[in-house]
Amino acid sequence: MLNKIKNYLRYSYGFDLLSKHLYSLGLIFLLTAIVTRINIFRFVAVFVLIISMMRTLSHKRQARLRELALYTRMIRNTKVKFNILRLNLFDRQYKYIACKTCMKQMRVPRKQGNIVITCPNCQSKYETRS
Repeated sequence: MLNKIKNYLRYSYGFDLLSKHLYSLGLIFLLTAIVTRINIFRFVAVFVLIISMMRTLSHKRQARLRELALYTRMIRNTKVKFNILRLNLFDRQYKYIACKTCMKQMRVPRKQGNIVITCPNCQSKYETRS
C-alpha cells in the first residue's frame, strides 16, 4: 500500500505558483468564514482548497503547465497595467504605454498629439494619443 502511494505521488504534478495562490485564497476564505460565521465563505473555501489539492496531485502535467502559463500571463499583464497607471499618475512629463502584444512598457512625451509608436521589443506599430 505504501508503494502505491509513493508511486502515485512520484508522478504527480506538484505544488506550483497557482496552487500556492489558490491555497492562500482558500485559507483567506476559511478565516473569513470563521470570523463572520457566513457559510458561503466556508463552502467557497473548501471548494478552492479542493481545486488546489487536485492540481497538486494531478498526473496531467501538460494541462497544469498550460493553466500555470495562462495564470502567470494574467498576473504579469495585471501588474504591468497597475504599474503604468501608477506611473501615469505621478509623472506629468511623460505618458507610459504598454505594448499590446508583448506588454513592454514604453515612455513617450506628453502633449504631442496622435503619434505612431513602434515597440522596441516586438516591432509592432500602433497609433496612440500622448
